[in-house]
Amino acid sequence: MNITGFSRKTDLGRVFQEGKGVRTSFGTIIYLFPENSGSKEEKNEPVLRAVFMIKKKFGNAVQRNRLKRRFKEALRQAALAANIDSDIDLVFLVRTDYANYSEITEELKDKLKLIKQERKPGKKRCSEKQ
Repeated sequence: MNITGFSRKTDLGRVFQEGKGVRTSFGTIIYLFPENSGSKEEKNEPVLRAVFMIKKKFGNAVQRNRLKRRFKEALRQAALAANIDSDIDLVFLVRTDYANYSEITEELKDKLKLIKQERKPGKKRCSEKQ
């Protein structure tokens, strides 16, 4: 599973404008299925583009980066467990600094399964914001 960041600021803006949101115990996940998902025509595995937004009130840069690394690894494990088979753009608005790795992984797995069910064959992207 390949997890990358956004290459352009406009991509992040599109997720905020056109994406749907899912509430979690640690914050909100805003997601969007991209219409065209990159430069590679032949991809062997799906690409998750993820951004983790954590406010400065949760500590200094070292603590926030540690939290981002923890969320990124939890996302990778959850995506493998949820068997994600399409590209998804994700924005995580983290609202708590409590980060129990196993709880985050389990909740992300459940939320990714919900997001995966949202993706229907032939549907290009989510058009309404929740």
